[in-house]
Amino acid sequence: MTVQYGEFPLPMSYEDSELDGMIEEYISEKKRTEGSFSYKDICIYLFRTAFNAGRLKKEEDTIYNNPIMTDYDAERVSKFLWYRIWDKKIFINFNEDQYAAHYPNDVRFGII
Repeated sequence: MTVQYGEFPLPMSYEDSELDGMIEEYISEKKRTEGSFSYKDICIYLFRTAFNAGRLKKEEDTIYNNPIMTDYDAERVSKFLWYRIWDKKIFINFNEDQYAAHYPNDVRFGII
């Protein structure tokens, strides 16, 4: 048994179409409830969903203390968000909302 301590990137095993559908569902729910979301929030949601569904690519007989999203998967999320910006479904919200959770260097999106 191997234990990986610290942050360890694990890839998600979703095809692009599956990931795109999950992003669409997330945005639809946020539109109904809050009207906006942050990049970090959607990434945390997607990674946690993949973790809970057993959709992370892990090494056998290994425990990960602090798994995180890979740069590749984070870029895939960025790409699908960019498509939605071009389709005029979301926009980058430059306003700082004092009531929203903030992460350093995070980006907030409004939903049209």
